[in-house]
Amino acid sequence: MMPEESLPPEEASTLIVGAGIVGCSTAYHLTERGDDEVTVIDMGEIEAPGGSTVHAPGGLVETSPSKVMTEFASYSRELYTDLDAFQTDGFLELATSERRWQQAKRLYDYSKSFGVPDGELLSPRR
Repeated sequence: MMPEESLPPEEASTLIVGAGIVGCSTAYHLTERGDDEVTVIDMGEIEAPGGSTVHAPGGLVETSPSKVMTEFASYSRELYTDLDAFQTDGFLELATSERRWQQAKRLYDYSKSFGVPDGELLSPRR
C-alpha cells in the first residue's frame, strides 16, 4: 500500500497518466493556463518514472529543416533552462561522407535562417 501522502487526490479536473517529458510538459502547460487541479500519476516515482523518457539521451538539438520544429525546440530550451537539473553539454555531429556533409550544411543554414544563435560548422580543414 502506498503511503497516504503519495496517494493521488480523489478528484481532479485533469488526470495525466505518465510522468515522462510529455506528461510533465502537459501538466505544466495546463497549470500555466490556470488549471489548478491537474494530477500526474506514473508507475514509478515522479523523479524517475522508468518509462520511455528515462531511456532517452536527453539531447535537445534546435536544428531542423522545419521552422516550426526549430521554434518548438528553441521554446523548449528556454523553458528547460529554468530547471535546476537541466544541463547543457553541447552536441557534435560528424559527417562521414560528402552526402552527410551537404546535409549538415543545409541544416546549419536552416538553423541560422530561423534565428538559432549557437552552432558552428567546421570543415575537415579546420
